Amino acid sequence: KDWAEASRGAVAAFVVNAIAMNGGSVALVMIDGMSAKFPNNQVKNAAKAAFTFAAKALEIPEDELSDKIVPTLGFNKEGEKVLDYGPRNFTITLMPDFSLSIFDNEKQKNIKSMPAPGAKDDEVKATAAKKEFSELKKQIKATVQSQTNRLEKVVMNGRRWSVDAWENLFVENPIMHRFATALIWGVYDGDKLIDTFRYMDDGTFNTVNEEEYTSPRKASITHIHPVELDADVLAGWKEQLDDYEIVQPITQLSAPIIVLTDDEIKDNKITRYSGEIVKSGKISGIAKKYNMLRGDVLDGGSYTCFHIVDKFLNIAAVLNFEYMYMGQDYDEDVTLGDFLFYRLKEDQEINDEPQSNVILSPKDVPNRYLCSVLGAWDALKEN
Repeated sequence: KDWAEASRGAVAAFVVNAIAMNGGSVALVMIDGMSAKFPNNQVKNAAKAAFTFAAKALEIPEDELSDKIVPTLGFNKEGEKVLDYGPRNFTITLMPDFSLSIFDNEKQKNIKSMPAPGAKDDEVKATAAKKEFSELKKQIKATVQSQTNRLEKVVMNGRRWSVDAWENLFVENPIMHRFATALIWGVYDGDKLIDTFRYMDDGTFNTVNEEEYTSPRKASITHIHPVELDADVLAGWKEQLDDYEIVQPITQLSAPIIVLTDDEIKDNKITRYSGEIVKSGKISGIAKKYNMLRGDVLDGGSYTCFHIVDKFLNIAAVLNFEYMYMGQDYDEDVTLGDFLFYRLKEDQEINDEPQSNVILSPKDVPNRYLCSVLGAWDALKEN
């Protein structure tokens, strides 16, 4: 980050590749996170390329690699690890909000911070343990941010796990376990949603009526989007989370449900935003928030669209506008144009002017992806 901000982007991008070459879980999680959100595009693109290369080298999809590299950071299944000072030690517990609690096993009480090494401590062990705790806080922050981004993408695209893969990721991994207990999960037979459940802290499954639930072993699982639920079921889940004072780590049950009307669609293009006048800074802010890709830069540094890309669905959405340009003042007016979905080609590169044979009817786009993208664009119209 320091190098990128000091106009040393080439050095920063080189180091991204060096980090990826480490091959460990923490290193690849860092790369995965930077590929999704990093303020410098040169570094961000280097991270994307490095992660794609790693997945190809391992001959697995990028999403599967992302699952495999989620680190435990040394915590056991219960979310605990012990840091050793020699004659005394401390149990570190990962809390539901991803903060860390410290329990002094000698004094049998919680303490606010790791103590300085004492005269009776093993100096080497104590110094290393205190440093490990400091690094642990940084690693948790980076891991949680990376996994938050990934789970937000799943709300959009509905990527599913087999029961075994779900248990391996969300039950066995202590970090993902904290995410899992605050989300509402859907059980699918093919593309059909057959049940929903909440994963409890004690390892059991709970229905919307607070009855114990057992998932069929041959089903697939993902966290639901509210567009998939009947109104009474959605209300029931919201009430249950409120009753248990559970704050969701991502926008799930409050994700937008949007229904397009026939007069908002013309020749598979969505006219919902056509003619709207929006400040350029608003567009740039929304584009950054949702990790959108800018269209081709034309003469004078101008560009005329942003894309939302989902490689899992192999779909992109492009919003056209009159034009914006590099270095534009944030308070300038921009007139929005039409908006459409299109199928990505084999190389999954974006296309500012997709051919008619790859343009998708909005009715053929998965509902949760349609609602998510429209929700992003609808934010442009908010004051």
